[in-house]
Amino acid sequence: GGGGGGVVAIIASVITVSASGVISANGGAGGGTATAAAGGGGGGGGGLVALFYDVSYTNGGSVTASGGALGNNSASANDGVAGSAGQVSAVQI
Repeated sequence: GGGGGGVVAIIASVITVSASGVISANGGAGGGTATAAAGGGGGGGGGLVALFYDVSYTNGGSVTASGGALGNNSASANDGVAGSAGQVSAVQI
């Protein structure tokens, strides 16, 4: 299966994610297979993005903790399952 998303923690007075900015703790995709007797791997669970700020937090980009994609089995219908979503939290301190 795919790896878990892990933890990203940022503590700052001001947090700004620009339009092209990305903060992620996404799960990895499950592995695929072409063997009829096997199943595709499961996606890894999304992790945690914890943003702690004092003055301001602005997100103009992408902040995610998505579950990983399922692993496909091209020889049968024995696909894996997608990983569960993680959590994104922005907390003013």
